[in-house]
Amino acid sequence: MNSAIVRGLRERLASEAGARVLELFAGNGGLALTLARAGFRVTAVESYAPAISLAERAAREQGLELCALASDATRFASRLAPGELDAIVVNPPRRGLEPALRCAVARGEPRLLAYVSCNPHTLARDAWHFSQLGLRLERAEPLDMIPWSDAVEVLAWFTPTPAPTPRVLFEDAQLLAVEKPPHEAARGNFTARVRRLPGCSGASSLDAWGEAVSGVCWFEKSASLASPAERELVLACRGNLRKQGTIARRTAVGSSRYRKQAELGRHSLALVTTIDHDESGTARDFAGIRHPILGDAAHGDGVSNDFLQHRHGLDRAFLHVARSQLRLPSGAVVEARSELAPDLARVLASLQSD
Repeated sequence: MNSAIVRGLRERLASEAGARVLELFAGNGGLALTLARAGFRVTAVESYAPAISLAERAAREQGLELCALASDATRFASRLAPGELDAIVVNPPRRGLEPALRCAVARGEPRLLAYVSCNPHTLARDAWHFSQLGLRLERAEPLDMIPWSDAVEVLAWFTPTPAPTPRVLFEDAQLLAVEKPPHEAARGNFTARVRRLPGCSGASSLDAWGEAVSGVCWFEKSASLASPAERELVLACRGNLRKQGTIARRTAVGSSRYRKQAELGRHSLALVTTIDHDESGTARDFAGIRHPILGDAAHGDGVSNDFLQHRHGLDRAFLHVARSQLRLPSGAVVEARSELAPDLARVLASLQSD
């Protein structure tokens, strides 16, 4: 594995003498020392201090130039300046990279990202997110490190590419519905990306979906006076729901009407109908009946969320806006639909296979 990474970096950074390389999850420095010996300027980051201290000692004894740091990977990467590094190497545990770390790596704008994965499913999830952040999967090399088993290591290479424009689901002279990816708030950077679409420079969001939610998101190009008519959300929640029901709210307007679609082991898949334009009411509703949304950091069950992230790769709330309607001042209703996001589709398949 180490020789494959060194060879790949040399091939792709051939014109750079002393290219700057950051290794995250460096362990005791086996790869970092190999890279330093090959002439790269290496920074190795590992959260377990005793391990990275061995790398520092080995570099000193061998006369190698190596910056070895004991730090959390996400905390360290969040301080990177764009273009500060030529390449980043990551070798995370089976659960893959957390969303904040993926965003931090992309903001660092490396010329090359090498990703060593022991779980192809979380690698696929992370690769899809990287494609939204401007890093394209160029090549994935499976390596059979444990013969006679179904375990496989994958060495994946990512290179910079323009981030895709938001997918348009509905558009007329005043309104626009786009497909919002997860890990991006509707009223944040996503609005800036929508405003780069032709004729949408002044668009403003009618929905306030948070970073954990994917699916249909409405914008208005100019004042339209459109109002929410109905949203249909796909969610997975903890425990076995009844076949259908309505969760009434005592202190707020609205309700959540649900129909159970399937049992996922000890959990449930449901379609929820609401007029809400953000997820907070629905999340509180299901937490209030002791069926919190799986993966929900604010109202969910922490033990369940940790298990689902490790076992099934769920790193956000299982919540997707599949259908969304707006009512126009004339009384007419417009609608947009979005298929289940790829990361949730993979989690769903994994849950159903248990």
